[in-house]
Amino acid sequence: MTFYLNFIFFVSGISGLIYQVIWVREFGQIFGNTVSSASLVAGTFVFGLGLGSYLAGKFIDRKHSTDPSAGLRYYIKSELFIAILGLFISVAIPQFQNLSPLITFYTPAENGWMELSSLSYILRLLIALILIAPITIIMGATLTLLIRFIMSNSVQEAGWKIGLLYGANTFGAAIGCAIVDIWAGPSIGLINTKLVAIFLNLIACLLAYWLLKKQKFPANKNVPTISESHLAHGKNWYLRAGCIAIAISGFAAMGMEIVWFRFLSSLFSGRRLAFSMLLVTILIGMWLGAICGGYITKKWKSSTALPYIYSQLLFVVATIGGFFIFINTDKVYLNAQLDAGALSGQSGIFYLMIEQLVYAIPALKIVLFPSVMMGAAFPLINVFVQKNKDSVGKTAGSIYLWNSVGAILGSLMTGFIFLPFLGMQTSTAVLCILAAIAVIPVIITELTLSPAFKNKKQGPIGAFVIVVLGILMCFITSPADLLTKNIFLSDQIEAKNKTLLRTSEGINEIAMVVESKGDGSRDLFTDGHSMSGTNYTSQRYMRAFAHLPLLQLDSPTRALVICFGVGNTTHSVSLHPSITNIDVVDISKNVLGLAGYFESANANVLSDPRTQVFINDGRQHLRMETVQAYDLITLEPPPLVSAGVASLYSKEFYQLANNKLKSGGYITQWLPIYQIDGEHARQLVKAFMDVFPNGVLLNGFGRELILMGQKDGPNQIDWQSMEQKVSQRPLVAEDLKRIDLSTATEWLGTFMASSIWLKENLESTLPLSDNLPIIEYNRYHVVTRLPGELFQPASLPGWCPSCFENGNYHPRLELLDSYLSLMNVVYKSDSYLEIGRTGQFVNLSIPYVQSLSPSEQIIRGITRKNYNRLLGSYPALTRMFGPASVSEAEPGN
Repeated sequence: MTFYLNFIFFVSGISGLIYQVIWVREFGQIFGNTVSSASLVAGTFVFGLGLGSYLAGKFIDRKHSTDPSAGLRYYIKSELFIAILGLFISVAIPQFQNLSPLITFYTPAENGWMELSSLSYILRLLIALILIAPITIIMGATLTLLIRFIMSNSVQEAGWKIGLLYGANTFGAAIGCAIVDIWAGPSIGLINTKLVAIFLNLIACLLAYWLLKKQKFPANKNVPTISESHLAHGKNWYLRAGCIAIAISGFAAMGMEIVWFRFLSSLFSGRRLAFSMLLVTILIGMWLGAICGGYITKKWKSSTALPYIYSQLLFVVATIGGFFIFINTDKVYLNAQLDAGALSGQSGIFYLMIEQLVYAIPALKIVLFPSVMMGAAFPLINVFVQKNKDSVGKTAGSIYLWNSVGAILGSLMTGFIFLPFLGMQTSTAVLCILAAIAVIPVIITELTLSPAFKNKKQGPIGAFVIVVLGILMCFITSPADLLTKNIFLSDQIEAKNKTLLRTSEGINEIAMVVESKGDGSRDLFTDGHSMSGTNYTSQRYMRAFAHLPLLQLDSPTRALVICFGVGNTTHSVSLHPSITNIDVVDISKNVLGLAGYFESANANVLSDPRTQVFINDGRQHLRMETVQAYDLITLEPPPLVSAGVASLYSKEFYQLANNKLKSGGYITQWLPIYQIDGEHARQLVKAFMDVFPNGVLLNGFGRELILMGQKDGPNQIDWQSMEQKVSQRPLVAEDLKRIDLSTATEWLGTFMASSIWLKENLESTLPLSDNLPIIEYNRYHVVTRLPGELFQPASLPGWCPSCFENGNYHPRLELLDSYLSLMNVVYKSDSYLEIGRTGQFVNLSIPYVQSLSPSEQIIRGITRKNYNRLLGSYPALTRMFGPASVSEAEPGN
């Protein structure tokens, strides 16, 4: 029977984690993909589990006294109710999207930036409680119900039986997490994945019902029972000490989970699969810990307190040791091997296994052993507190409740106070100290109530405590950048002739400012990934986001910039004299706080009286009823594969943006499709085109592409009108000249594909959607190609009818034909389309015109003379291809 119960609870664990992972994402769509939103959902989930476990414990002890099968009977009902509520929540959550703007309010901070009010968070918490607290309370009850059922006759094997049961559920949770992010999420979508969770609840329910019918249970006589323990008078003290200890250890454990997530998400640039593998590793460790903890209590008869004490001290050693092991063995972890070709040409299950190793190896080294100690804590503390078989349910429920309370507080304190104010390293030290303190209530209780423990010499514990204190002191006195320098590989930064100016840890990310010793340009890195900078490439395409659309409007007044970066785009918007309001929306106060390091590029635009800063998720900002319509919405989100970024490229997001645009207003968005495979890139463009059917594809520089669409307009460029506007906007003209985008031929030279061409080529492609955020699951190291079939410079007439007179190019645009012909060769070449294993941008150093045969040069009109004229008319070409031109000896001159 024990095997069947563990298997049933294993199935239930799979379902539970599927719900949690998906709910965090769905509430991110409603309230924004912020740490606070995720914390609200996770906190509500954990609190519901703890409260449900406690309430079920008080209830089931009474029922068990007359019916030994009561725990299993009510478990069956609980799984059925979870399935029903799971289906209800799946339908209900999307309906709350319209409620979100009604309960979200801004309030000014001391620096004038607008932040979400405390009332907004309170109302969000209430929504989360209304929606998911009932189901999580029932989920929490299932553990206590089964503990009560398996502990019918004695508490002697409490640790072993509880360890097996808790471990089975935790292992199921690990499988559930892996299912969502490795298989179901990218394959069948989030909606269908929730249906899988509901189906698993029903399976657990049916299996438990079958087990109930298979077993025979004699009725208990309802008579008073006598405690099994001669320590009955002190059992309340044991329970109190156990609750305090497990609350403190839960605080430390959950706090360290937040630190680990921060460290590894920075290491892997916030990729979704990195989060998944970390959570899977933690859960597998807790599963092993629960089994080991239960087994130890079965064999260790000398003391019920010592196993828990040792587990907490080992947690401290393993946590600090994990960081030291990683730092000394994994400065470049597995990337060097992978970049050297380990995955070249691989596919299928072998590729999937190797890919997961990229994430798993650092996670295993850092968190596996501490997670084993975390998992052992629950069965070990149960052995310490379980003194009476008649209150097994209440005791187990109390322990689970206090563990949950500690976990919630640990998550919130670490995420919102420890990490922002202390940083990862000091936060780790504080949490390890708390983990060690968790043993004090247990030791005091044992010394007071257990003569055997008091009289026994505890030399080994004392020696171990000294060792732990020594390790703590070694960690505390280590260099302050011990952890961050290994994320950012500071030694490599110096090797590349760059200087690290500033490292800043915020709630959402770790940011770094780096300066080139050569030209003095600066770059902003977040979580180890280059996000923005003041170099030529960044300046050109980021400023094009603003100038190209705003020059097509007569008197634009309002603009929204989502994702500030270093302020290139925001500053460009500010140069247009008719602009009266610039709304900047960024999820990170940390990034905005570094704007001063890039003042040479942004001209302190955040202090411009027209600029209003909003600390919020961009999508959530667009939902708010108080937000007025914009002439321009422009955004450059983090890397496409970062967790949550898909919500800024989905069809649903574009519909929100369209609703907040004025008639004739524009939207421009960064499209770094070199970061994902070709089919996923097509899905991104398709989502945009479904909402903005007049959208065009432009080239900011190299492979940095731009999507541009217009609401209620043809989205056709009038280059002559733009020339007139530039002449009237001297600051804009100066800015455009600086980035080689100051003439009509340069504006038109950004063209890659018209709306007609894109729609024809994307007709059978499914758009990226909230239900299937496929880009978050894009492979880590994948050799692929850009979707070259989308690039068609010859479709220019669809975007620029005024470029032609009587079927020929306008006389003033005589070089445009040659330029677009040259770029068409570039866009079809393997050197442009092939993406390296790292997916990083590769400078186009080969002069493609030299690779053409003489006949191709003649046909395309790319003669030596024309090519040199092109270099003069398009200075960006020199930066892209280098100064080389066609040889004098080649024909066609």
